[in-house]
Amino acid sequence: MIESIKLINYQSHIDSSITFDSGINCIIGQSDSGKSAILKAINWIINNKPTGNAFITHKKTESSVQLSIKNNTIIRKKGKNVNKYVINNKDLEAFKTDVPEEVKKIINFSELNFQNQFDSSFLLSNSSGEVAKILNKIINLDVIDNSLFNIEKMKKNYKTEYERISNNIVKIEDDLNEYDWIDEAEKKLNKLMKKESSIQKKKDKETKINIIIDKWKSYHYEIKKYKQILSYEKRVSILLDEQISWKEKEKKYNKLSDIYNRINNTKIEQEKYNKILKYEELTNKLLKKEEILTKKRQKQVKLNDFIIKFKNVSDKIKQNNENLSCLIEKYEKIKPNICPLCGGDFK
Repeated sequence: MIESIKLINYQSHIDSSITFDSGINCIIGQSDSGKSAILKAINWIINNKPTGNAFITHKKTESSVQLSIKNNTIIRKKGKNVNKYVINNKDLEAFKTDVPEEVKKIINFSELNFQNQFDSSFLLSNSSGEVAKILNKIINLDVIDNSLFNIEKMKKNYKTEYERISNNIVKIEDDLNEYDWIDEAEKKLNKLMKKESSIQKKKDKETKINIIIDKWKSYHYEIKKYKQILSYEKRVSILLDEQISWKEKEKKYNKLSDIYNRINNTKIEQEKYNKILKYEELTNKLLKKEEILTKKRQKQVKLNDFIIKFKNVSDKIKQNNENLSCLIEKYEKIKPNICPLCGGDFK
């Protein structure tokens, strides 16, 4: 039962408070004194109607109606910068033109509970279809109709989504056929990588052999040099006399020997770099192919993710179909055999 109501800046009510008694209450007053405004205010807070701001008192920016019911306080506020319900100091927003469920549960009123001054008698002036809708709403049969309508709508949406995904899968499978050569290319790449590894090992062996050859040349040169020195043993005395000149020549000889060794080393390094350059072009091609292969693998991963999502959607469709069958079975169980309006058999 509504215990009291308070109106602030609602039509002609600047600040009005009314406390109701249990049972029937009668509001009496002169014409245009705000009697109908009280009923409109109650309808506004219960059904969120009327919309707009026409009911806000002239030259005021905000209107509010407070309703006390079942030890709860419900406030409806609307203005330039505010549009909300407040239940026991808890704000409720973003409800658009609907009534929040918390308000519905507390009040338990609907449009059927309102009879305005100039309305015709309840149900007597309505058509049979309108009466049936009202009665269905009273006993909650409209919930089944709404549920069946929503299920059919969901089925259509899921069917459309299923067809779209199926078409996408066919298109993707056609696109994948263009990349059948990837497996063969991967095998060739593996063979090339093995050959590259084998070539690198041979290069290492070649480097070691070149080092051994260089050492052999150095030893051979030293042996030859010592043989020449031994052949000049008889001239040692002469050489001793020419020691000063010999030292200078020896310095020059050492310099020339160092230059000669550098030249030999440079030739060896040049040969090594020439061989490396031969394989540089092949390596660059392999790197480019590897980059292309990596991109295609990324596409394949995305495709796998898409297929998984498609399977999930298919599972959801299957589950929804099962839920629909359960709902239809439940409806068949609770469907009455006799129509409550005409008394005929219910088909």
